[in-house]
Amino acid sequence: MKTARDISRYAVCVLVVLCAWFGCSPAVASGIPADLAIESPFRPGPGAPVGSVLLVQGTAVVVHGSEAIGYLLKSEAPLFKGDTLMTDDEARVRFRLNDGSELTLSSGTRLTINKSVYDPDSASRSSFIGMSFGKARFLVTNLAGARQSEFRVKTQTAVCGVRGSDFVLNASPVNTEVTALENTRLEVASLSFPGVEPVLVSDYERTQVQKGALPSEVVRVSPEEIEQLLEDFMVGPGEVEAGAVLTEVEKKAEERAAETGVETFFAEEELKGILFSGDEVVVPEYPAAPEIAEEPGVPEITVEEDIREQSEQMQLQQEVIFQEQLEDEVIQEILKEELPHIPGTPEL
Repeated sequence: MKTARDISRYAVCVLVVLCAWFGCSPAVASGIPADLAIESPFRPGPGAPVGSVLLVQGTAVVVHGSEAIGYLLKSEAPLFKGDTLMTDDEARVRFRLNDGSELTLSSGTRLTINKSVYDPDSASRSSFIGMSFGKARFLVTNLAGARQSEFRVKTQTAVCGVRGSDFVLNASPVNTEVTALENTRLEVASLSFPGVEPVLVSDYERTQVQKGALPSEVVRVSPEEIEQLLEDFMVGPGEVEAGAVLTEVEKKAEERAAETGVETFFAEEELKGILFSGDEVVVPEYPAAPEIAEEPGVPEITVEEDIREQSEQMQLQQEVIFQEQLEDEVIQEILKEELPHIPGTPEL
């Protein structure tokens, strides 16, 4: 019979083998190594910035190049060539490159900006992003009429070539899941078969690339799956640390709250959710409040109590209607202004 010590040794051996197989290390907890030295305040990296942080939720760290020191990420912090961004559990980071492309990292993600060159005069760019593991959303700006537009993302099993696209990568050392969102065309290739033609993935389609295999058959993704997938990138009110860059929607909401004393919040995805092809804009309908059935056995109430209850219900309904009107007014004011650029279908 094996002793407890023998069993413990066997368990440690199994853990080491699994870590070696999946390419991870026991020292790594989520996206940040446990033994990484972290300093504060933030110190910029070498060269000119290639982008900047838009917002941070939770604990996120950046390492410049090959340095062995990490710095806590804050909103508006500049990013540089060779920077590696890491997010801990329950953390999210959104940053924008100089060409206008926005990347959002979910929890437990590690991503490196290997190269990001953008020339606004000729509207040309060349970007190369390395993603070790985790989940990230890429909203890549479509540079229409650009002399050169190269944007590639490499994981440990695949490489994605894009021009202007909106897609999500869910990567591990042994598998990469690629999900295309609206107005997107991607070329997905396996690192194990560089000579094989890449697979084309379009709107609301998905493919996977396992280690040592070709991309899987492209399949359609349901709206429910898309909605669940994007939940990992939502940042709610009160969760963004102080000083984070606010979206235009949030700014409008804060201004309205200061004027009226009524606090409202609109997530950035809510504004994008009411945008459709062309200039057609619709305001989302708010569901009616569900009817509450009377419970059996409720004792008979007096006329005075009934009047008071009806008065409270009317006041509550008026508050709900007032809140909806405020939200509609804020949305309408924003839509009158210049809307953010939404990438169209790229011509590959």
